[in-house]
Amino acid sequence: MSWTEQASCRGLNDDTFFPADNGQGVSYSAMYRTCFDCPVKMQCRVAGISERDGVWGNASPIERRTYRRIITPVIPNIGGIVTGK
Repeated sequence: MSWTEQASCRGLNDDTFFPADNGQGVSYSAMYRTCFDCPVKMQCRVAGISERDGVWGNASPIERRTYRRIITPVIPNIGGIVTGK
């Protein structure tokens, strides 16, 4: 079974993880509730580390950008996914 089949978000609407900006900023509260206890949160975060949009592994785009800045100097290329952007 793949990690995506074990994800807490399996079957949920994509709008939960790719929310639209309503003019007051983007709210990730629904995502945080869904991802908090997900058994595959870290696999998801690794899979989405280089994604610019959406929520991956309980991490917003800004949080993932921070992770990339921390990880890239230590591990310049994790399986070709860390870009340093």
